[in-house]
Amino acid sequence: MLADVESKGGATVYRFTPGSVRRALDSGRSASDLHDFLTAHSRTPVPQPLAYLIDDVARKHGHLRIGAASAYVRCDDDTVLGEILADRRSAALGLRRLAPTVLAAQADPASLLDGLRAMGYAPPPSPPRATS
Repeated sequence: MLADVESKGGATVYRFTPGSVRRALDSGRSASDLHDFLTAHSRTPVPQPLAYLIDDVARKHGHLRIGAASAYVRCDDDTVLGEILADRRSAALGLRRLAPTVLAAQADPASLLDGLRAMGYAPPPSPPRATS
């Protein structure tokens, strides 16, 4: 998982790349886990460029988080958005505050519209998306 097989034959050759190191980190390993694994399984000291590669990729890994948001609510009055978040009926919409005036929803736009209207709000429907 930490390296890609480059060639097989009398000896298998593995290539360590930023992508292969990222794959190992994505699977839950830490940089120290990777260093420990290589140290335990190598007959020679781990090459410095490989150690640097692991540390460089690990330093950037996990700083950004990706999540699903299929619709959003935007309102210039952040108090209204706070009221929506505090309302128990909004729980099914999976709302999270992205900014003072923006909520992201895990619900699709039509469900978000229906849910907000059921709560007594009157957002207009989104205009249809243009296709090219």
